[in-house]
Amino acid sequence: MKHGILLVIGMALAGNLSAQPITVQNGIKRKDLGYYKFFSTHYPKEFNLRVNGKTIEPGKTATVNDSRLVVQYDYVWKTAIGTRTGTKQVEFKVANETGATDTVSIGFNGWDNKTERINATNAEKVSPEISLESSGDLDTKAVQKKRTKK
Repeated sequence: MKHGILLVIGMALAGNLSAQPITVQNGIKRKDLGYYKFFSTHYPKEFNLRVNGKTIEPGKTATVNDSRLVVQYDYVWKTAIGTRTGTKQVEFKVANETGATDTVSIGFNGWDNKTERINATNAEKVSPEISLESSGDLDTKAVQKKRTKK
C-alpha cells in the first residue's frame, strides 16, 4: 500500500438520518501523521480512516445522510524490533438543524494526544476514543533476550 490516507464514510445508523446531506472531507495530510522520535520524524506504514463505510481519498469529499459519524482508524507501524497495529474508534454527532448542507472536515491531532487524536469540525464528540484492537505490542524484554542470545 502506498503511504496514502483513506477516509471511509457510510452505513447510516437507524434513526439518525439527517434531513439534509452532510459533506465529509478528509482533511488529514501526511505531515499530520508524523511522529518525532530519535532525531527524525516517523510515519505509519499504513493509516486508514473509516466513517460508517465510505472511502474518501486525502483531500476529497463524500456525502452522507447520517448525522452520526462513527470514525475508526487503523494504523500499522513497522520498526526495527517489530510491527505494531491497532484500531481505534470515536463517534461524532452533526447538528444539522438549519436545513443547510453541513460540511465536516476530519483532522488528526497527532500521536502524542492519546485521548483525542481525531477531530471533526462542525460536529460534537459523543463518545470517547476507544481501542478496538491492538496486536504486535513490542516487548522490550523479549527483544533484549533475543539480542543477547547471539
